[in-house]
Amino acid sequence: MAGLPADGLPRPFPLTEGGEVAAYAVAHVIKVAVAYAAAPYYMNVLYQWAYGRSGVMGITMVSVGQGVVWAALGLALFLALRPSFGTLPAVVRAAGTGGTAGFEIGAYALAQAIGIAAGVVLFAIVMPRVYAILGIHGRSMVLIAVSIGVGVVIAAIEFVLFVHFRRAFAGTAGAASR
Repeated sequence: MAGLPADGLPRPFPLTEGGEVAAYAVAHVIKVAVAYAAAPYYMNVLYQWAYGRSGVMGITMVSVGQGVVWAALGLALFLALRPSFGTLPAVVRAAGTGGTAGFEIGAYALAQAIGIAAGVVLFAIVMPRVYAILGIHGRSMVLIAVSIGVGVVIAAIEFVLFVHFRRAFAGTAGAASR
């Protein structure tokens, strides 16, 4: 067909597919559920230890470390669930790997790093004020909902960044392999 690349796929590729969005959402819900279920068993002790050793910087480092662990779990869940939703984005199919590609892992890692940094800043600077206001006004039960809501917004932004980075990295990977 004239005008199509050798792989026969139109350019530009769609950013994502509905099944992939669903797989990411389900993976995120599972990740958050595991995080909330596990938190009572380690969070208090870990944060007290970190604060005792290094003060606020220790807490920041623990938060970043947790973000990395949860991001890795999210990636594993996402990649495991995506085939169940019958989807493999065209940009990944074009790489010919059959499942995922290095550029996709890099795109996910970069999007997660940005999300972790934004989360650390947001939860260190903005959210304490929000929590204080809610607490003063007797809305302490709303705190969990606000935290989850902020997490959902960050996750959505991370996904949008991921699919855009993946497209950009796929073009770079394709050019490098020529």
